[in-house]
Amino acid sequence: MKYPTEYRIEVYLDSFINDPIAGFCSTSPFIALQVGDEISPFAWSEGNDESYANSGEVPKGHLLEVVKIRHLMMVNKSKTIQSVSVKVKLVKQTD
Repeated sequence: MKYPTEYRIEVYLDSFINDPIAGFCSTSPFIALQVGDEISPFAWSEGNDESYANSGEVPKGHLLEVVKIRHLMMVNKSKTIQSVSVKVKLVKQTD
């Protein structure tokens, strides 16, 4: 039996031990992320029932640089979950 797949991304500032500063859920895959990518949080909305974001954690004039990525795959009785945990650090925006 094929289960529906849920995709998740959680963004962690400085450490996977901290609570994530953003989380996004979708029924479609997200774009690929790799170490060195820069994420601009300034278009993050307040979120909805399944997604949340706190762009207030990032000072003006800064971006989030991806420094590490972890993948987690889970299956439960009703769905398959592909989750990506993204560790980021603050970097000054230069362009």
